[in-house]
Amino acid sequence: MSKKIKIIVIDIALLIIAMAAAAAVVIALPSISSSFEMWDQNLAYEANWGFRLSADVKPLYTAPSDGGFQGDGVRYHVYDTSDAADIFAKGEYSLSLGSDGAFEDAVFDVLSRRADGDGAVDEEFALRFPDEYYYLMKKDDDDTLYLILIENRLYVIEDFI
Repeated sequence: MSKKIKIIVIDIALLIIAMAAAAAVVIALPSISSSFEMWDQNLAYEANWGFRLSADVKPLYTAPSDGGFQGDGVRYHVYDTSDAADIFAKGEYSLSLGSDGAFEDAVFDVLSRRADGDGAVDEEFALRFPDEYYYLMKKDDDDTLYLILIENRLYVIEDFI
């Protein structure tokens, strides 16, 4: 075999290997993608609390948190609900309208116990209770969920003990 033919055979072999690798990635991509879906926040809400947010709810902010080894700690998320007609895609979560001093004290107590430094979050996304807002507190054993809807922002605070 001449040198040119050997080069052509090697090039064809490399091309076949590259095409096979690309096909393997295309075939495996959906299963890889679904594996990473377990980190989707909506799936976590469904697993922990039994609800999902609608697709029109857009994440704005997640405060960093150093959760404990067993998943304990406080999680703080803020969502934009301006394009959402119904913020919950499924589940029965009826938010109360009004204000509740005990609820506000409980929320601020939870935020003060955050592992990343006394509940500090970016000023733009810090929770400030107006005179009236929508809210819900749900307990599950020792864990507590706080939902606060103020204008077009949904605050989701999870306290895992």
